Amino acid sequence: MTGKAKVTALSPRQTFDGQGVLRISGPVMRRIATWNARSMFEAGKVHNAIKEMRRLNIEILGISEMRWPRSGQVQIEGHQVLYAGNDDRNHYNGVGIIVNEEVKGAIKAFAPISDRVILLQLNAHPFNVNIIQTYAPTCDHSDEEVELFYMHLDSAMELVNKSDVTIVMGDFNAKVGNRPREGIVGEYGLGVPNERGDRLVQFCQERELVITNTFFKLPSRRLYTWRSNAETLDRIVRSQIDLNSDHNPVIVSVRINLKKLKTKTKTRMIDTSKLNNEELRTEVKEMLNEKLLNTSTREEDIETSWNVIKHALVETSKAKLKTETRRTDG
Repeated sequence: MTGKAKVTALSPRQTFDGQGVLRISGPVMRRIATWNARSMFEAGKVHNAIKEMRRLNIEILGISEMRWPRSGQVQIEGHQVLYAGNDDRNHYNGVGIIVNEEVKGAIKAFAPISDRVILLQLNAHPFNVNIIQTYAPTCDHSDEEVELFYMHLDSAMELVNKSDVTIVMGDFNAKVGNRPREGIVGEYGLGVPNERGDRLVQFCQERELVITNTFFKLPSRRLYTWRSNAETLDRIVRSQIDLNSDHNPVIVSVRINLKKLKTKTKTRMIDTSKLNNEELRTEVKEMLNEKLLNTSTREEDIETSWNVIKHALVETSKAKLKTETRRTDG
């Protein structure tokens, strides 16, 4: 809690005689949203997203299907856009997080885990906040691809402290249904769970997470997060696909105090998605082999050998897989 004094101010709960009630300063309400944008590769799409953020007072917006190539960060209209993609010429997948100017000052680091998982770490009080934005494989992808996605998601979770507040959001392409599961799924879900939904529940069990939107009682019309193009007046095709939205932004308000970092230290985050590029992957392999061949560890103990290997991995990653940082005017 910050050390602000108590103040008296008008409130919706004021007494009938017009007297103000005591308002106690505390954590600020922050608006966080996630949105499956279908694609942010179209010209002007990111500017439209920032415009909507301002209109809806959204401070942190996670994007599924960002579809920007490679990974990095860029400033646009005073907002920081952080993204993770791949080198596919068709611009598949991709995730991103857009934050406003105030939140930008609290960024500790971000990690582009893959073109489906990105992690943003924020300096906050009383606990630091981690935002993990996701885009899970759709039903036409194999189970192997789904397991690779959850492996990347686990990698992101390994980077956060248990004492932090961690919010995992995005498009999970899963149905958890309306069957409550104690401490994970509430009684206000929608429809029948599917296999991908069971896999999401398993992940939440393993990581002690709660699928929060299933614990709030809302009208059915506000539970639908996806509408099929095949829907007609006589045939309703809707689902509560995941934790968040497949088409429309879904917004949550969270009480947190962000803390601006006093000293800006440039964190060299590693972008493993660059390994999708075959040429770069070969360069990394050759450089790593060269470093290891030039170092003898045969007569050293296990700890020393591991330190040598770790040093080779870190130096190679810094040289070949460093996250790109770009700036634009606007």
